[in-house]
Amino acid sequence: MEPNANEKSVDTAGGTRAVNRRRLLTGTAGAGAAGVLGLASSPTANAAQDNDNGRPPFARRDHSHDGTSLGIDTPLESIRTEAIYSSRSPVVDVAMFGAVGDGVTDDTSAIQAAVDSPDNGGGIVAFEVGKTYRITDTITVNVARVRGIEGNNARLVTASDIVCCRIQGSHTGSASPGHDSSQRIKLPEMNPYVRDLRVHSDPELRGTALQVEGTFGLRVSGCQLFDLRTGIEFLGTNRNAILSDNHIWHCLDYGIWWNAGDIHQTNVVGNHVSYCRKILFLDGAGIYNVQVVGNALEASSSPEVVEHVVHAVAKDGYLEGFEFIGNSLEDHLSAAGAAVRIEGGPNRDGKQVMIIGNDLGNSSQNDIHISDMNEVVIEGNAASYSADYSIKLTGKLTAVNITGNVMRGGLGRPMGALMVGADDTETDISGLIVADNIADSMLRRPVIVRDASLASARVSGNVLHYSGDDDGALLEVSTNIGAMRGAHITGNSIRGNSDNRAISVHAAEVGLLIVKDNVADGIGPGAYELPEPRDGDVVIKDNLSG
Repeated sequence: MEPNANEKSVDTAGGTRAVNRRRLLTGTAGAGAAGVLGLASSPTANAAQDNDNGRPPFARRDHSHDGTSLGIDTPLESIRTEAIYSSRSPVVDVAMFGAVGDGVTDDTSAIQAAVDSPDNGGGIVAFEVGKTYRITDTITVNVARVRGIEGNNARLVTASDIVCCRIQGSHTGSASPGHDSSQRIKLPEMNPYVRDLRVHSDPELRGTALQVEGTFGLRVSGCQLFDLRTGIEFLGTNRNAILSDNHIWHCLDYGIWWNAGDIHQTNVVGNHVSYCRKILFLDGAGIYNVQVVGNALEASSSPEVVEHVVHAVAKDGYLEGFEFIGNSLEDHLSAAGAAVRIEGGPNRDGKQVMIIGNDLGNSSQNDIHISDMNEVVIEGNAASYSADYSIKLTGKLTAVNITGNVMRGGLGRPMGALMVGADDTETDISGLIVADNIADSMLRRPVIVRDASLASARVSGNVLHYSGDDDGALLEVSTNIGAMRGAHITGNSIRGNSDNRAISVHAAEVGLLIVKDNVADGIGPGAYELPEPRDGDVVIKDNLSG
């Protein structure tokens, strides 16, 4: 006879029998759930006692592990096939080491004793539901001893400007299976986690919730980190981290901070991070393949100083493979700089930056400002109601593709679509595509290229609508342009007023230029200010206005 689909085979000391799923789950909302997580269910279970082997205690056999609260007769520790904690992942309740969790008692030493207690690796440290643990010094978690932190929505609170919880591994090298470091730690350290932990300071914005160094495969999920100096800080070497479903709110400095170090293969997915001086800060680290996907990122009036929403700067590090995709980002006119600021530094120490499919807007400066980078894609973003040029490019850049973005002005804010160059920065771009974008209701002239040199550029198929009062050109490449070679300006639809020009091109050196098939609506006969045609070198044709 086939077993029922709702039953599972369970190995016991006396053989194998079926356990009904409903019976297994009965009572888990109360003391049974505490038993599964290794939490104290009675005052006697909170006492710190040595076991028969003289080692620090894990979850005691009578510590809600007799199975009765779950409606089964077999002790949970003898169940081998169910995905619950067993003797191979011993659960340490911080209360067993004297942690009180009343929000007043200093529980630092008790919690540290709990995280130091597993002596065979793979231990799980659990906090009790609804309790508040006050700490005055850093809790250091050695991932070779502790495989996971189960926060159970308990709170760690501090009044000190400290690192609250330091997650420490010993990884120093590559994630390659052939590297000595990854082979050394793959069993004792790989894949630690922190889950459902709440950390905050009181009464001032102080402290760092989690500081991470030397980890391989760390997962941080479901945590609430708030009223702090910094939410999560990465130091040193870390590989393959996943940050998901966290809520980081109201930090004086940074939500997530990559503080120098060496970071590879990090996923930041589905988090809500808001009200910080910088929401995400990649600060001079060696950054390789960081994916920031599907997050809600928001800056506003608190704290008083907001610099950027996202800031990635190579500085002494290197930035390669930064994917910023499908995020909702809002500035609320708060940031002193661009909402998304990517800097490669004077040596262009960065490449492969992709900013795709994001919702941006209400930026006091640029929505996106990128400088000194190679291989940049800005595609399919929607931006609205910002107070400066939505996209800005400066410095030395190679292979930049700006395609299919929608930008819309409004609320009386002076928004433009694209600014290339700045009077205080030498800008040189080789390989630029600006295509199929829509810029609607701009109060700044939509596309300006100034103080720059361009090689191999194409500006085509864009729809540009200007409703401001400036009488300049709406697509202008004419102020302090050193050289412009191998450029196409074709098939653009431009709407303005009779005082505007549609397109203006002037450079110290012009070669291999094509300007054709553009349409200027609402602009008179003087719509185009362009170089004279030259056979085999400059083509000007079929540009309409009316």
